[in-house]
Amino acid sequence: MNKPTTLIAQLLAPLVVLDSSIMRVVERQGTIVAKRQRIDFLRHLLWCCLLIGPMASGAELKALLVTGYDPHGHKWEETTPILESVLQHNGKFDVEIATLSSAQEAQAFAPDFGKYNVVVMNAHGRDWSAATQEPFERYVNGGGGLVVVHNAVGQFATWSAYRAMIGIGPGGQQDGVGFKFDESTHSVVQIPPGEGVKQNGHGSQHEWVVKIREPEHPIMAGLPQTWMHTADELYHGFRGKSESVKNLKVLATAFSAKETGGTGNHEPVMVVNRFGKGRIFHLMLGHSAGAMSCVGFQTVFLRGTEWAATGKVTLTDVPADFPSAGKSSAGKSSARPTVNKSATRKIVFIGGVDTHGPGAHAHKAGATQLKQLVDTSEDFRGIPTALHLDRLPEDLAELDDAAAIVLMWEGWEQHLFQSKNVAVMNKFSQLMQRGVGLMCLHAATAVGDEAEKEFLKWSGGNKKRGYSSHPMTNDLELSIVTPEHPICRGVKPMRFPREEFYRRILFAESAGKVTPILIATPPVGKPTDQVVAWAFERTGGGRTFSCTGPHFHDSFQNDDFRRLIMNAIRWIANKENPNESYQQEESK
Repeated sequence: MNKPTTLIAQLLAPLVVLDSSIMRVVERQGTIVAKRQRIDFLRHLLWCCLLIGPMASGAELKALLVTGYDPHGHKWEETTPILESVLQHNGKFDVEIATLSSAQEAQAFAPDFGKYNVVVMNAHGRDWSAATQEPFERYVNGGGGLVVVHNAVGQFATWSAYRAMIGIGPGGQQDGVGFKFDESTHSVVQIPPGEGVKQNGHGSQHEWVVKIREPEHPIMAGLPQTWMHTADELYHGFRGKSESVKNLKVLATAFSAKETGGTGNHEPVMVVNRFGKGRIFHLMLGHSAGAMSCVGFQTVFLRGTEWAATGKVTLTDVPADFPSAGKSSAGKSSARPTVNKSATRKIVFIGGVDTHGPGAHAHKAGATQLKQLVDTSEDFRGIPTALHLDRLPEDLAELDDAAAIVLMWEGWEQHLFQSKNVAVMNKFSQLMQRGVGLMCLHAATAVGDEAEKEFLKWSGGNKKRGYSSHPMTNDLELSIVTPEHPICRGVKPMRFPREEFYRRILFAESAGKVTPILIATPPVGKPTDQVVAWAFERTGGGRTFSCTGPHFHDSFQNDDFRRLIMNAIRWIANKENPNESYQQEESK
């Protein structure tokens, strides 16, 4: 029990005892005097509750956080607790959550908005009844605050007053004016109806630079003028009616690059607006829990919510881990806790597009089979898995709770790891630094020159174009190099009637410890050129297993090869090895 609650209990306890005594008098005597005494007492008791009640939370402001539905894949179950914890962390806000998951719940939603200093929207939302819309309009018009986070901008498409509150939102060329920052005039300018992109939208998720355009505004005051936001959707093409944007200010913009599916303009990412006496803070950031882990997001969200509630910002401290112009700060903040999505970290299997015809480079089939093996293995009981085929998850934050990632993907210019895939490279760099395990099979061991330096830090070796070889070999034998290694336990030498395991791998032991696991015979080139599988312990922590085969999917039918891969998955995920079931299998 917190201190205010304890204090209330201590103050009310003798009053309750006194009330019981008076009640006994009323029952025994039935006199009007006694009844009046009890009424007077209850009146005083009520005043005590009213006076002491506000002490219960200790918070200055009360926020209503509306959430519970989104048809576009925004995971409100994960983002809502983050917003709640950011607001509650320093004791400024007492937060009440309204979860409207069904149309019936939304229609029945009828809060007393006057109880709250600010309403925060965190979902695409279902339509409210007219009986709720009208008092909400009066609430905001009379001075109530409103904060709209990311996709909440898209809700209530036919509610004109809500569209007037947020100022700009989804629409086409003819749906009002748009905004952009004009570098030639160094000012925010309007885009007239009929010009600009035909329809609002967003490109691929990536890290992007936020540039503050109103540095004197209380929400922005004292923050770095330029900072890197973590991977997120960058909205573009929002529109608003001329009469709805008279008081709108664009606080910050971000460049929407055409290379990532954007407009080539500096698009608004934070705006404020007025609706009567009400203040509205519209924050376009925050697609996912990963995006909300950015210290920049959390800081401006907290400041913006206080401003919407009161018209001023007292939470002016700039966190020490606030992002810089060149580096984001996703997940760094311990002061603003984020959500632990799963108590048990998962193993993620990623299979790319098949490229070589039936049975060869069957990345999807291979990833699917390995997932099935893990799912049905007693050794991995209770360990969740995830499978992504043809592509990474749209929200890269889904990889954040991975214990290990198994990658089967095409190599070189088709590899996931390319310098142009900025968001992917940044995400995997974060994961590797955190010690997430990695397995690369066959073509996934081959990245291009531009990404090689970073990849070698993660894997310890690379099939280098123009250096490595890929002989297709009949009667290929693989021998165990380090039988004492956990990956090799219970594994015997193996033969394949025909296989292609890459040879002459470029190793970089300066980035960590490379341990050869398998070598191939008959030999091709020097002895060191025969290593076709290796374990890598990264400097700073984390494990990677790389194997330059198999080219053919049927090779997974080899019991010893399959056992080697399963051992390796346990090893990169930091699971105990060897396991009991394999020892039992060997004894049989």
